[in-house]
Amino acid sequence: MISRVWIIWVAIKIAAVLMLAALWPANASAAPKWECTSLGGWSMAIDGRRTSIPISDVATVLELSAPNNISVLNAGSDIERKIYQSMSWEERGGKYYGHGILREGALILSVSEVLTDTGSTSTATILGHEEPVWAGGSDCVRVDQQSSLQAKAQKPKKKQDDSFLDAISKRDAITGKRSLNIQSEIETYNKGRAALRNIVDGYKQQGYKLFKPGDADFDRVKRITDRIIAASHYAKRPGIYFEVVDSPEINAFATGGGFFAVHTGLMKRLNDDELAFVIAHELVHNVAGHIEEDLPMMLLNLRSGASAVVAFTNVQEQEADKVALVYSALAGYDPCASVSVGSKLRFQLYESTHPSTLRRAATNKYNCSKVKKYRVPGKVSPDVQKVLQCNELFCNKGGSNSTVGGLFELLTDTAEKQLRLELEREIQKRQFGGN
Repeated sequence: MISRVWIIWVAIKIAAVLMLAALWPANASAAPKWECTSLGGWSMAIDGRRTSIPISDVATVLELSAPNNISVLNAGSDIERKIYQSMSWEERGGKYYGHGILREGALILSVSEVLTDTGSTSTATILGHEEPVWAGGSDCVRVDQQSSLQAKAQKPKKKQDDSFLDAISKRDAITGKRSLNIQSEIETYNKGRAALRNIVDGYKQQGYKLFKPGDADFDRVKRITDRIIAASHYAKRPGIYFEVVDSPEINAFATGGGFFAVHTGLMKRLNDDELAFVIAHELVHNVAGHIEEDLPMMLLNLRSGASAVVAFTNVQEQEADKVALVYSALAGYDPCASVSVGSKLRFQLYESTHPSTLRRAATNKYNCSKVKKYRVPGKVSPDVQKVLQCNELFCNKGGSNSTVGGLFELLTDTAEKQLRLELEREIQKRQFGGN
């Protein structure tokens, strides 16, 4: 029944568009058209902090296609396209006023824009709230008022449809290439938040306290986390959130979407350099999308069962260690403190969901010797972006902008992870005398 109603609704919308198109003047080619370049702006994180939105050099091209509708001929991002597509417009005094309601996951946003011949300003608020959660502006040029030759020269290339590729993958912030992921950013954020909330609620029900700002343990984690974030791929990403649980458990964990938690039982055993490595490790799990890539990789290994889950988690732990060493060094902490972390935790003789204690210590000792040169003791390195682009342990060489190239990257990345999973499974089988 729902499907039938949806089909009827889509048919009504199509009919309405066709009717407007039929009534629209024949000289539609002279309709107002704008080419706008972003001047940047700001967005507000969940904790109230404002973060700058960088200036973009990708032109947004808009055209009035019906009395109350503006078509998006080119957009710098999918979210920008969705915003314009949600809006209805009204012309008053030579200015165009747009307003729309946009649903992004659990958020419902009220978006507004004022568009003139020379520029635009836009804002968004959470529906029912007055304070904007982001605002921005653009420089605009009326393309239709230029000569036909100029208009033809400035006509953007048709943007390829990567909707399918975007639905099954995302760009890895560390490598720049596409990797298997079937969740959108807003889904990842909502699930990570919900997972952390459920876990800490369980601790509260057991009588454990959650530390807040002003508590010494919370402030210690925040001081270290702020530097690690500034030295990471999340430096410009708002909404990173953590909890400090006052429990004797020797643990820290990430839930995805920028959420993680640390237990005081672990904190009491570690100095700041060691704790910085642990926090960086959990942040990498978020940055690399480890939680989100678990499901599609497990679907590819259904026949292998639990052994594949254990092996792939081990592979992810190795990657988290490697990148965390770079984050720690760039944040001004000693990356070689990672070697002593294992000795302060429960000794693990065999390979399991995590590398064995001896293997982990040996690998971190070798890798930290390569990246300690990036450290400026006590402060964040001024070369963060340069080093994250390419360093001794990994490089971001960028990804392909074509659909075929992106698909090839996705297949290559998945095949490489599958190979590493199989190698780890073989190691774990042999340690117990398997064949």
